Amino acid sequence: MVEKQSRERLYAIAEGQHGVITVRQLRTLGISENAMQHQLRRGVWVTADSGVLRIAGSPQTDIGELMAALLTRPRAIASGRSAAWLHGFGRTVPPARHEITVPYTASGRSRSAKVHRSQFFISMSTSTVRNVTAASPAETAFRMAEFLSPRSLERAIDDLLITVPESIEELGDIYIRYQGHRMRGMAKMRPILLERLESQQPVAESALEQLADRVLGEVQLPKIVRQAPLPWAPGSEGRVDRLIPSWRLIIELDGRRWHTRTESFEKDRLRDNAATANGYATLRLTWNMLTNDPEKCRQLVLAAGDRR
Repeated sequence: MVEKQSRERLYAIAEGQHGVITVRQLRTLGISENAMQHQLRRGVWVTADSGVLRIAGSPQTDIGELMAALLTRPRAIASGRSAAWLHGFGRTVPPARHEITVPYTASGRSRSAKVHRSQFFISMSTSTVRNVTAASPAETAFRMAEFLSPRSLERAIDDLLITVPESIEELGDIYIRYQGHRMRGMAKMRPILLERLESQQPVAESALEQLADRVLGEVQLPKIVRQAPLPWAPGSEGRVDRLIPSWRLIIELDGRRWHTRTESFEKDRLRDNAATANGYATLRLTWNMLTNDPEKCRQLVLAAGDRR
């Protein structure tokens, strides 16, 4: 039997998750395996996905199916056509098979959704739509570029910028992230972004450094050296913006205009490769990242430190 208090709590959780709840959540509420099986036999709950149950009688909706797919993984976000549908991207309808994105090291198998594994998962920006964590509209625009005509893609980008003007810098950051990686739709995206980013102004180096110090100062980190000489070539004139010696971690700050960062892509990567060859990791933080998602910047640095 499920006690009244536990039952009320599980129904509250399920309501916020579009009628579904995980076996793990039920265990946290103190509900035993025997009680779960009893409720399943009685038809009070039904299996929605692996480790996910649906409250019988709750409507079977597209968003409920998406939520069930997401809850099968401890870390997953709605992406692709599913995120486009959530954001009202163009005239997108719910996909026949939902799409989710997980870290690259996670399993790519799912019986109810198409799973994308991304090595950039921790860098992806997200937003919450109807209690569902999804890739942000800017992230989604890149995924949908493959399927849209240049004209439709341009219209969608402009609609996004009218609604959220600051998305322009995020779109530029995402383009830089994927540059050098094969991603369908990038050829269509580039001229659209170049035209809209043409007038972007650089950020003063002092303002960028002050912002970075403020953001990183919110967490407990080992000693940070500012404007440190290149660790692998201390006699040269080159410097790195921030260095955490104990973690062998370099943090580069970038306030350049977007097209300048694009043109400098190869030079930046050569510098990053030299750091890697000498046992150092490099994180690149932009003005947009530090301004719009400082918590993710902090988590990136902490996660890199954990791995060092």
